[in-house]
Amino acid sequence: MKNSISNKIYNHLEFLGYKVEDISGDSDLDTLVGKHGNRSNLILRIAKNDTILVSARYRVSKTNKIINDKFLNVLNSVNSKSLFTKWYYEEDEDNTITLCIETFALSYEKQAFGNIVDTLEGEVLEYMKEFTEFSE
Repeated sequence: MKNSISNKIYNHLEFLGYKVEDISGDSDLDTLVGKHGNRSNLILRIAKNDTILVSARYRVSKTNKIINDKFLNVLNSVNSKSLFTKWYYEEDEDNTITLCIETFALSYEKQAFGNIVDTLEGEVLEYMKEFTEFSE
């Protein structure tokens, strides 16, 4: 891994019960994928300036037909209520809709990082239920 804090993050995620994989490749960013049986799977991108982007992704629909005013209003409502995370959707080439939940940190500090992971998970649990009607 290229970034000095990436190993600390890797070890911390393992301590939290995640199975962690380094998928960085040749990129300037270190990219870790953390999979967990009871929590959101996470993608972490760690830049050389110690910025950490933490993402959780959930496929909600195999079709883009859910993208309507009601869906967009729910998405806007969740973004206005969430204090810590930002929510958006992506559409792939097969029209599959994925909800993306992201937050970031400007450096690694053990207690703060644990709080970031816990707070992200709390907001996912709190707000994901608002998208249930759109799931297929």
